[in-house]
Amino acid sequence: MGQNEAGLRYMSPKIMTKIKINQIPNKKFLENFIIDQLSNNWFITREEPFPEQIDTWVCSAGTKFFFAPTKLNKDHLIREGYPKEDIHIVGNSVVDAINLKRNNKPKKSIFEIYPKLDSGNWIRMDIHRRENLTYNRFNAIIGGLIDLLTKTDFKVILILLNATVSALNKFNLYSKLQRLEEQYSDKFIISNLWKEYGNVVEFLDSGKCWAEITDSGSMQEELLYFPKVCCFTMRLNTDRPETIFDAKGNLLIPPINRSWLPQIISMIYEKREDYGFEFSKKKPIYGKPGEVSKKIVKILKKDFENDNNNFFPWLHQRFNYWYDQDDFEYL
Repeated sequence: MGQNEAGLRYMSPKIMTKIKINQIPNKKFLENFIIDQLSNNWFITREEPFPEQIDTWVCSAGTKFFFAPTKLNKDHLIREGYPKEDIHIVGNSVVDAINLKRNNKPKKSIFEIYPKLDSGNWIRMDIHRRENLTYNRFNAIIGGLIDLLTKTDFKVILILLNATVSALNKFNLYSKLQRLEEQYSDKFIISNLWKEYGNVVEFLDSGKCWAEITDSGSMQEELLYFPKVCCFTMRLNTDRPETIFDAKGNLLIPPINRSWLPQIISMIYEKREDYGFEFSKKKPIYGKPGEVSKKIVKILKKDFENDNNNFFPWLHQRFNYWYDQDDFEYL
C-alpha cells in the first residue's frame, strides 16, 4: 500500500502551553508567541484532529510506499521505526492540482458571482474542523470575526461548509452574522461553498485577497503557492508546522478567546516584515507544480516492474540475511 502525505504528525509550539484561558494578549506576549512559532521549538500533539490523525497513524502501519512531503515527515516516520528505504520525499501532489486549475479556468468567474470581491483587500475565511466546532472554540472564532468586522476596516468573506452551518445554528449565531452582513454589506459576505476549486485559485491569484483564515490542513500547503496571500490557521496545533518555521508562510492563531484573532491579524497586517513574514518571499517547499505526481508514479513504476520485488518482506529479508525459496508461500 502507498500513503500520500505520509508522516504528517500534528505539532504545537511550546509557548501554546503558556496561554491562559481568559488571557487578553498584550503586544509583548504576541511578539513572543509569533517568534516562538518561527523557531523549531515544537512538540507532538496526537490528540487531534479526530479522526484524521488516528487514520494517518493507523494507515502508516500497513504501508510499504511512504510518500512524504518534506524531510520533517520522513524524520517522524524514521523515529517511529519505518524503514528508511521505504520513505520517499516527493513534495505534495496538491501543487499539481493548483497548476491544473491555473491552466483550466472556471466556467464562471468568482467576480461575476460576487462582484464586491473586485474592490478591496479581502480576507477569505473557512472553518470546519470538528474540534473547532465545540462551544468555547467556535464562539472564540466567531467572536473574533465579529470584532474584525465591527472594530477594524478588514473585509471578510466567510465560506460556509456543512459543519460550519451546523455549528452556527447550534450556538444561535447564524442570524447574528446575517444581521452583520446587512449592516456591513460593503465589507462582509457570507458565501456558500464555492462549487469549483478553480474559483479559489482565481481569487487567491487575483491580488484582491491578502489573507486566508482557515483550519484546513491542505490550505496551509496550498497558500505557499500564492505569494500575495497570508495564511492564518485557527488551531492549537498543525500537521504542517514546516509551513511556519521553514516556509515562513503560515501562523497559528489559538481559538482560546475572541481577542486573539483580531489582534494577530492586525499586528501581522501592519508589521509583518518585522516578524519574518515577508509573504512574497515565503518558500514553496512542497515541490514544483506538475512534477510531484510524476515522482510518485516513477517510484511505483520502478518497483512494480521489478519481478523480484517483495512488497512485504520478512525481517530476515530486510536485513539481507537470506532469501528462502518458500518465503513467498507464507505471504
